[in-house]
Amino acid sequence: MDRAFFKPHIACFSKYGALLRQWRSYANDGRGVAIGFELDYFNAIKSTENKEFVVKDVIYDSQRQIEVIKNELSEEKIIEEYKKNSQIRI
Repeated sequence: MDRAFFKPHIACFSKYGALLRQWRSYANDGRGVAIGFELDYFNAIKSTENKEFVVKDVIYDSQRQIEVIKNELSEEKIIEEYKKNSQIRI
């Protein structure tokens, strides 16, 4: 994939189907539409060859966010990603 044309798409979903507080916050005070998805569906997409697809939990705790960022941006991780993505693909 040509990274110059890479445009990430992000979506958020709830693990819990019908929470009233979510409907009030995100669905125009409960006047909305609920669409349900099975997690297995997303895992099937993720496992398909040549798909850059990630399913992750949202982290709301700021201390935990810092830990995850430090881990993901560690020197070892960056070098590993560079080596993985810099190989010639035929």
